[in-house]
Amino acid sequence: MCRYLTDVPAPDTGSLSFMPREELEWWPEYGAALLWRAGSAVRLETLPLDGALRGRLEAWVSQYDDDRLPFDGVGDAEWVRQGQELLAEVRRALADTHFVAAEEPWWESGSGT
Repeated sequence: MCRYLTDVPAPDTGSLSFMPREELEWWPEYGAALLWRAGSAVRLETLPLDGALRGRLEAWVSQYDDDRLPFDGVGDAEWVRQGQELLAEVRRALADTHFVAAEEPWWESGSGT
């Protein structure tokens, strides 16, 4: 699925146009999977992320465990907070090329977790 970014000058004319952005889903999982496209894990090195951010993402998701998520309780509030911050960084880094969705409410900052 593509989302559209508006008010972006078209490279050939300079006029405003709709630029498609590819949709990724933020879904931490076992095996260091973090971002998904159409049900398949996306390798972080294939995305336009700087090395430092990629390293922080890999270190954070390597600590994934179902118990860290607040499904039936608080989970690991500090780990979730770090994930919220990383998600915000990823969204900023990929804003020109990708829309990063997060289905679970706890990934949005200020969700109360």
